[in-house]
Amino acid sequence: MRMKKLLALLLSASMTFALAACGKSKDDAPTEEPEEIVEEVADEGETEAQEALPESGEDLFDTSVPFTGAPDKAGFHADTNMLVEDAGFTVSIPRYYGSDEGDADTHKYYAETGDSVVMLEVAFADYTATGLSFEQLRPSMFTSFVNGMALENCVTKNTKSGGCYFEGTTSGLDVRGELDIFYSENAKRYCVVAIIMTTNAKYDYFPDFDKIRKSVVVK
Repeated sequence: MRMKKLLALLLSASMTFALAACGKSKDDAPTEEPEEIVEEVADEGETEAQEALPESGEDLFDTSVPFTGAPDKAGFHADTNMLVEDAGFTVSIPRYYGSDEGDADTHKYYAETGDSVVMLEVAFADYTATGLSFEQLRPSMFTSFVNGMALENCVTKNTKSGGCYFEGTTSGLDVRGELDIFYSENAKRYCVVAIIMTTNAKYDYFPDFDKIRKSVVVK
């Protein structure tokens, strides 16, 4: 139960930081494109600075294939999945995630609890930034999300699917996860899809997460 609550708090904090980034105006934007997904944090023991991540090419991290050493969960079935819907999006989620433990705008699901925890979060919010396009703001939203977790020894990697993979330590727990962010021009809403898990998870959920993010329908 402690680990479940801790991971939920981590993602909640990250969403708060991402929402703050979404509220920026043109005057708040950096004059140059950010070179890092994770900014340097000066306080000892928190997130360390990361070197610039590649934008394209074979160095991008492929999370669509199993890599954790655990068996592939392989439970994404479009015909039987649950659908999470919003004014701007529809997201398809495997049924093994069980019941929604969130609210109308922040949906939280657990595939594992107990000695290992696997949590999926799908969050929707209004896009309130002024003078900035979503594509301009998207890198700083990734940065804000990851920095919001304040992971120790944090490592981030851009993924081949266009998202952000992260791993690190919090309160003595080794965790890893991935997120992606989508925007609906018609609804003026954005959607964050994120997974976080303890590294002792019984299965590799990343290939299924890749299918979840690819299932996102923007209305």
